[in-house]
Amino acid sequence: MKLCFVMGTRPEIIKLALLVKRAKSMEIGTYVVHSGQHYDYEMSQMFLGKADVKPDVFLGVKEKTHGRQLSGIIKRLEPVLFREKPDFCIVDGDTNTTLAGALVAAKNDVRVVHTEAGCRCFLRTQEEINRMIVDDVSDVLFAPSEYAVRNLRKEGVRGRVYNVGHAFVEIIRNLKKQHLLKRETELPRPPEYILVTCHRSENVDNRVVLKDIIDVLTGLNTTAFFPIHPRTQKMLKRFGSLRRKLDSSSHIHVVPPMDHREFLAFLEGASVVITDSGGVQVEASILKVPCVTIREKTEWMETVEAGFNLVVGTDPKAVKSTVEKLLDGNYKEALKGRPTPFKGEKASEDMMKILLMNEQVKG
Repeated sequence: MKLCFVMGTRPEIIKLALLVKRAKSMEIGTYVVHSGQHYDYEMSQMFLGKADVKPDVFLGVKEKTHGRQLSGIIKRLEPVLFREKPDFCIVDGDTNTTLAGALVAAKNDVRVVHTEAGCRCFLRTQEEINRMIVDDVSDVLFAPSEYAVRNLRKEGVRGRVYNVGHAFVEIIRNLKKQHLLKRETELPRPPEYILVTCHRSENVDNRVVLKDIIDVLTGLNTTAFFPIHPRTQKMLKRFGSLRRKLDSSSHIHVVPPMDHREFLAFLEGASVVITDSGGVQVEASILKVPCVTIREKTEWMETVEAGFNLVVGTDPKAVKSTVEKLLDGNYKEALKGRPTPFKGEKASEDMMKILLMNEQVKG
């Protein structure tokens, strides 16, 4: 059996690297494709190095619009699949790389495997469009939870659906077993702090919304660490006064993107995380850190129902009051006894065993 892994962004690299290494340990053939969707060092090469995964081919697609990015990946990936002839093409999540990889594979009779299948926010976002199309053309769908399985069943997808849990559960467990999530990091940390991530286009491309988010951060009296995404960095540079306001606040530490291990260490130690990232919502629930999601809806309702995630939108009063209540009530301590909403301690092994089983089933 031969597997082609198609990745292009930081979260995909982190999660699919786990599967690549598991496949190699089971002597399953692998071929790794990097699309180039995150083509700067901080958001891509850093994570490839830390994940110890070297792409077999780099497509170098740097186009910025959705259409050009998709068409560029499709055009350059198709001859790779013709040449390599994998049994399965594995894609993860909801990016343009995910969609392009799934479409090329499906159009060329290569079976599609979607990890993180079935996640839905029920809004017409770019990510939701990608998720639904990829699930529709997939042959094997690895769902992270029963909630995701139910979504797929309701939609009547034709592929085989398996609840294998979330890869982050295994990744975090492995790091903890190796004592790699230590208190010591490159940046000194106080006993109490907030962690912030923000990168989605609807939040950072809109000056009014981004101003509201920065007003919240500057209005809080707690130390905050803000690893800055390149997209956010670019928009702050464009909206110069917002960057100046952020820089003038002594309790906010704007820092470069962290590698995954350091980010998880910061997340585990945080009193609260404020984010618009789907992956961070999952990681926070696994590490039992209160999460305030600055979006109108989330595709990770499991984390909300389990009590780890509060989805509040971007209204500054709502965000500020929610964060302050969580801090004042020591909500993090109360979460310690709650079970996380995901399984997945052996996610990579379970996925490989299922693929070996499905390799014998054609069509």
